[in-house]
Amino acid sequence: MKTPLLSDADIQARLATLKGWSVKDNKLEKKFSFPYKQGELSPFMKGLLLIERIAALAEAADHHPDILFTYPAVTVQLTTHDSGGLTEKDFQLAQKIDAITGE
Repeated sequence: MKTPLLSDADIQARLATLKGWSVKDNKLEKKFSFPYKQGELSPFMKGLLLIERIAALAEAADHHPDILFTYPAVTVQLTTHDSGGLTEKDFQLAQKIDAITGE
């Protein structure tokens, strides 16, 4: 059974609770940047580690985002593919991603 799509009003209400996320092309999107800091992991390694952590969350939720890794950033796009748009699942995973990144 397909997960019900959210209305535009529901999307905007949920979006207001998330920091740094936006809706583009019917996808929930956020870009995580990793500036270089002396004495820390490289931005490249920080990006890879974030992708690994997001992958674990996605597997546990059985909800898989599109992830674009471009040095020194990771862009995450969420949409519910089988429903054809944004659902509650996308916003739940966005909240979990924010929780692991401290945002």
